[in-house]
Amino acid sequence: MLRGLGVLFIMWNVPYAVALWNPIRYRIVLWIAVAMQAIGLVGETFIAISIPVEHIDIRSAIARFVFFDALGLILLLAAAWLTKKDNKSRS
Repeated sequence: MLRGLGVLFIMWNVPYAVALWNPIRYRIVLWIAVAMQAIGLVGETFIAISIPVEHIDIRSAIARFVFFDALGLILLLAAAWLTKKDNKSRS
């Protein structure tokens, strides 16, 4: 099971690696990564609010994922904005 999750983690990170490699050339992949990050943030937020308050350890673990995904979404949107500006300046 743990190996399977490791494989899934690597699979999920392929769009991020491609977008990082050349965000201007692979702009659509950057937007796919933005969408993936947003889905993760929304999904983990719903998971977090559905966990009973008495499960403090689980809630704090999910809160770290929510924070990480929110920060990642902000950084990806910044990258998309920066590459948009770069494309306009090249025209």
